[in-house]
Amino acid sequence: SSVSGGTPGAADDGVVVGPEPGGGYDDWQSSQFTEDQLADESVSGPLADADNDGWVNLQEYAFFGNPSSPESHGPDLVYIESVPHLAITRPAGISDVTYIIEQSADLANWSVYQPLAQSAVLGDQDQERIHFQINLQDGPYWRIVTTKN
Repeated sequence: SSVSGGTPGAADDGVVVGPEPGGGYDDWQSSQFTEDQLADESVSGPLADADNDGWVNLQEYAFFGNPSSPESHGPDLVYIESVPHLAITRPAGISDVTYIIEQSADLANWSVYQPLAQSAVLGDQDQERIHFQINLQDGPYWRIVTTKN
């Protein structure tokens, strides 16, 4: 809000206003932080983690998280008709982040993994759920690396 001490991303009447779907990282960042926070890269920068939850701001954005709440989450392992998938929630229409699935046998050596299939499930107008089909026999450890385009 424009009120001193107000809520970042909220209108003056207290209604929280999020970024437009597909607006990109910069729009998201502006909707999540105050002007003072935006001026401080250690709080609002893409590699900052001001809420100390282990998720930097770029990951909070990429996985539809909240940079002010330590309750953010990333990928989930889900089963669809007994088939394993890595599932993520991300902003609807996101086009400025690349998601790369990697697998490892030992947590030291990682290799890019091409999912067997990918599907999208639309959530509300702000988010979508993406499922990446994987074969658990290909490796016991999995991660999704995010990079800003």
